[in-house]
Amino acid sequence: MIQSTLARRRAHVASLVLALGGFALATMTAANAAPNVSRPKQLVVNIYEVVANAGSQGSLIVTGGIADDGIDHIGARGHGSANELVLSHGTFQATNPFLSSHYTRASSKEDTHSCTLTVEATSREVLSVGTGAYRGLTGTLNVSMTRVSLLRRNSAGGCGGSIRSVEWLQGSGIVS
Repeated sequence: MIQSTLARRRAHVASLVLALGGFALATMTAANAAPNVSRPKQLVVNIYEVVANAGSQGSLIVTGGIADDGIDHIGARGHGSANELVLSHGTFQATNPFLSSHYTRASSKEDTHSCTLTVEATSREVLSVGTGAYRGLTGTLNVSMTRVSLLRRNSAGGCGGSIRSVEWLQGSGIVS
């Protein structure tokens, strides 16, 4: 009888140890799987984006202090003056000085032989209104944009009206 009571206690202790061990393992696994929401005060980020046919959406990749990718909805916020960057872990609002022609520097070159137009511009974009993993994150990026357009040749032999274009943006800055 004493032996069976002792055996029951050992079995009970063993089941508690297994249960607690399983709980600890599950807790450690969940903690390691959860995204790290605590961030350093300042992060250097880089943004790369491609937009086809001066469209309303661009594909973008963010590297550096943030590694993510998504879609840039051009002119979707701020009555058309800001973009909504929808990434896989959250969103940002980005001012878009290229929509309102507020450039730091801009230049263009038209090639009348091939009827192409190249426009290059630089500006500063302000990131704000972060959601998801980027809640509360703000910052400023220095952005360069290049757009190349194939122009229609008119009956007089000159160039006009864009047939097709592609643009790419590259920027970097600090967010906090």
